Amino acid sequence: LEKNRLLVCDTDLVSSLVYNRHYYKDEMNTPRWAMWEQWAEQHKKRLKSEPHAPRLYILCDIDWPWVDDGQRDEPDKRDYFRKCFEEELKAQECDFLVARGSLEERLRAVLAHLVQLPAKR
Repeated sequence: LEKNRLLVCDTDLVSSLVYNRHYYKDEMNTPRWAMWEQWAEQHKKRLKSEPHAPRLYILCDIDWPWVDDGQRDEPDKRDYFRKCFEEELKAQECDFLVARGSLEERLRAVLAHLVQLPAKR
């Protein structure tokens, strides 16, 4: 694995943790849920070690209009999900940036943060 390469992901363990808790809450306290929790606990450790440790999570704030793209749902729960993601990122001690404002403002904030990453190591 080469260093200083950028990989951008939309979905990973953190998003799975958040969405599983929401969409499968009726499965909690079942053997299947216990298996999921055991697997998730093993993989949470990977978030803290190379080469799996993400450098930066970009958490998009809800100041951008919601768009029905056929996959997203529950537009009335945007604040709830944003808070869930922020809590999970903090719990996993992940570096994250909340992107706010116009597309240009968001892009500038992300790029500014990325430029600083090598110095943070």
